[in-house]
This record gives sequence, structure tokens and C-alpha cells, in this order.
Amino acid sequence: MNLSREMGKAHSHTTRYGPLHPALNPVARLASCLYVWGVNSRNRRFDADATRAHRLPLPVVSIGNITAGGTGKTPFTSWLADVLTTAGRNPVIAMRGYKARHGKESDEQSEHRRRLPNIDVVANPDRHAALLKYLKSNSECDCVLLDDGFQHRQLAREIDLVLVDATAPLPDQDRLLPAGWLREPAENLTRADAVILTRADLKDEARLDRLRKTITRLHGKPPLAEFCHAWSHLTLDMETQQPTTWLAQKRLVVTCGIGNPKSVIDMAGQCGAVIVATHVLKDHAPFTSADVNRIKELSIGADAVLTTEKDWSKLEPLLRQQPLDVPIVRPFLEMTPLAGTEPLTQAVIQACTPNGIEHNDR
Repeated sequence: MNLSREMGKAHSHTTRYGPLHPALNPVARLASCLYVWGVNSRNRRFDADATRAHRLPLPVVSIGNITAGGTGKTPFTSWLADVLTTAGRNPVIAMRGYKARHGKESDEQSEHRRRLPNIDVVANPDRHAALLKYLKSNSECDCVLLDDGFQHRQLAREIDLVLVDATAPLPDQDRLLPAGWLREPAENLTRADAVILTRADLKDEARLDRLRKTITRLHGKPPLAEFCHAWSHLTLDMETQQPTTWLAQKRLVVTCGIGNPKSVIDMAGQCGAVIVATHVLKDHAPFTSADVNRIKELSIGADAVLTTEKDWSKLEPLLRQQPLDVPIVRPFLEMTPLAGTEPLTQAVIQACTPNGIEHNDR
């Protein structure tokens, strides 16, 4: 099996050069100039007129980032939902539903439903209109978790939380899309109420300290909290649960279509698995019958195929028609707090309490 050939399909993602191949850097730099002009123009319009942000009759907590790719918004949103329900609140999750197809749920919406079966998920590009419609028949809902909300300035929020991946390039050393991974300039972190570091369990403490200082300089305050990503358990085939130790010495094919596939490959290796091949798609890309056939070819001689919870939404219907010859396993990703849990929890609960804090129309 040719691991390097399969990895080449996602070369820019696994090495984090940027969304475009390095050979296209001159074009990407020009496109980045146009992109940042558009982003800055849009932000200036919202900065100049707070009434552009529509306000809901209940508090909104925004969870977002300033980079494309996996910073951990979905598991962090799940963690916040648990915090709020434990505090007696009744949240609803609102999101765009990116790349939902033919009336089907998006991969992220399906993942939220599996993670939090007792919490409703509203997916619509017009979050304000969709939430107003939802609230007419769901009056018991008392707060909104706005997934990927930092750039969605059309909806006012009580608190803006921004996640920064500690393994990604330092924000002030990255470039704007498509030459780099930034969705907007790093100095726009000043618009956030709090910055949360994810994947902060780095062995390189010096690098982590540089990141904390960079965040403090850009945001004006140090990170409020720090989290690491951890796999709590595995789901084997359709429903059997196994501990993560099941992966030890297993020969795996890893397949996924997420923003940071390297994180999945690395975590599988840290669990003792032997990665024999990968089949990596672009973030949110759909799996096809041809993809399943290729995965079956790569899995000859392997012990299992590993994919993510997000990708399972797209793979499951295909695998019912084209079952694999080896088990398929998906790890359950959780956010584990390392520092700052108490101030973060207090800030979120206060934001969701009537008259708790001032409105943030940014």
C-alpha cells in the first residue's frame, strides 16, 4: 500500500501550508488581498451600525474561530451544552448547516444530534429567521449556542468565544485564506470576549507560552481557558463500544474529510495503532461509492478502518449498500479542560442569565 500516494490528496491539509498547494502561492497571495479587503469592508459595516445585528428575545453564546479547519467547535459546543443543562438552562444549538445536500442534514448537524440527542439543532444560513420560527413552538428554550458564529455578525450575541488551536501556526504568523488558514485578520481577536486554547496539551511548553503571549497581545487579555482533545471511547461498526486501548497494534486505514486530518492520524498513532494507509478528502467533502471502493482496496490486510464521527454521517448510508470487509471504528472526541474552567463556566452562565451582562452587538 502506498501511504504517500494517498496522503498526497490532502497534502496541503496535513502539512498545513494552506488551503491551496504551495505551487499556487503567487495566485493565493493575490486572492488573499482580495479576500481581506472583502472581510474588512464587511466588518466595517457592522462596526459602524450595530442595528445590522438582529437580536433574539433570549441570550446567545457564540462559539467560533478565526481559522479554517478543525479547532474543536463541535465538541466544545457539546461541552458548553452540558455546562448549561447542568445549570438548569435549556439551550438550542444554531448553525449554518454547511454543505447540507438534497434536504439531508449536514455532517456537523448530524454529529450534534448524535452527541446531544436531547438538545434541538436548528440549521439554516439565516439563523435569525430560523430561530424565530423555532421559538414560536419551543418556548421552553432559554438560550442559544451559536456554532461557528464569530463571522456570522448578523446575529447579536451576549458573549463571543473564539477557539484557537495550539498546534496551528501562531495567529500573527499565519496568512489569510486562501494563502493561509486565517478567516479574518488576527487582530480581530479584539472583537472576542474570550479566547479559548484547544489542543493545549503540547509537550513544547515554550511554544505554548509564545502562543499565550501572542493571544494576550492581540486580544488584550490572556486566554480564558485551555482544553485538550481526547478520545473517550470507540464505536465499532454500528454500535459496539470499545476502549481506546482496542487500537493498540491494530493496522488501520484512516479516512476522513475534516479540516485537520493530521490530528486524527496522530491521535490514532498515539493510541498505538499502525497506520497502513489513509484516504483523505477535503473538509466537508461528500464520500462517494468510488471512495468506498478505494477504502476497501486499501483495507486489504488491515485490521480496521478508522473515521470520525462527523464523517460517519456521510459514510454510513454508503456502507449499508457497500459493506467493508473489516470493522469500521470511530472515536468519540471530547474536550477535556486543563485550565480556566471556573471563570469560563461563570462567564457563560452569567451571559445566559437575564440582566447578566451587557449585550455584545459586535
